[in-house]
Amino acid sequence: MSEAIGFVGLGQLGLPMVRNLLARSHRLRVYNRTPGKADPLAAYGAEPVTRPVDAVTPGGVVVTVLWDDTALESVVTSNGFLDRLGAGGVHVSMSTVMPETARQLAALHAQHSSVQLEARIFGRPEAAGARQLWIPIAGPQSAKDRVRPLLDAMGAQGVFDFGETIGAATAVKLAGNFLIVSAACSLTEAPSMAEKNGVDPKALVDMLTRRRERDPRAPAAVLT
Repeated sequence: MSEAIGFVGLGQLGLPMVRNLLARSHRLRVYNRTPGKADPLAAYGAEPVTRPVDAVTPGGVVVTVLWDDTALESVVTSNGFLDRLGAGGVHVSMSTVMPETARQLAALHAQHSSVQLEARIFGRPEAAGARQLWIPIAGPQSAKDRVRPLLDAMGAQGVFDFGETIGAATAVKLAGNFLIVSAACSLTEAPSMAEKNGVDPKALVDMLTRRRERDPRAPAAVLT
């Protein structure tokens, strides 16, 4: 992809993704709300800009990795952003937001003949730096084909296509977050329950996580 890419949001996830792109020789215009945070990237070939609209190339690709719905909406509706993106432009939205927000912003893009592509992120900052992100996507097929090499360059080890309906990839991300939080809560509550009934919680965890040699005669249900 030889075109200049816009990148908005240089937080804990965005920054390593930008570094991955620069390492693959992508030309980037980068913006962050905190003044000066983008400046060090100039030494590696990025072009820092002072407004979200300045990161946008007409008909080009712009990526956002922002904190929440409010931050994403403020960028998309900022002065000139959608007008400059215009016909043929693709906005790769990677923030975790509500499905309703994704659909509303997709409708705004359509009014300007551009496309919003959902590309949600599973992975912590260290996973981004190690190119071990999992990314569910949803949106028009032509946009997915166009940005797939870009997602790989950002650090995706797996990209999963959930069709063209906006909101689908967001729902996948929220479902995944629910499972992760539920598992974390279970790992806290279960040992606590056992301890209240006289069980050493460390012994419980040791038993449940210990690897044993498989006995081919043992029922599958008791194998770990």
